[in-house]
Amino acid sequence: MRGFEIIGVEFGLMSLHSWLCHGYEADAGVHLNQRGLLGTHAQASAVLAWILGLPPEEAPEPVYWSVAVAVAVAVAVAVAVAAVAELPHSRS
Repeated sequence: MRGFEIIGVEFGLMSLHSWLCHGYEADAGVHLNQRGLLGTHAQASAVLAWILGLPPEEAPEPVYWSVAVAVAVAVAVAVAVAAVAELPHSRS
């Protein structure tokens, strides 16, 4: 395992988003590991909760946001796809 990433998945799995594209890491007050990932699931979950609590004008795209385990890029995408298939959307 290399770390954790917060990803957003659009309906139909057509596109993935990263929380890093929004520059939230500075506001969230976290440090990324040497691979640019969050180091623990607890840290990633806390950041995800913070992101989902942002006011609408600061919030990311209204897609399903989740924590993904990053083992390798292909594996992380497969994990994200499996997670989205099993869980309800966190934002509508």
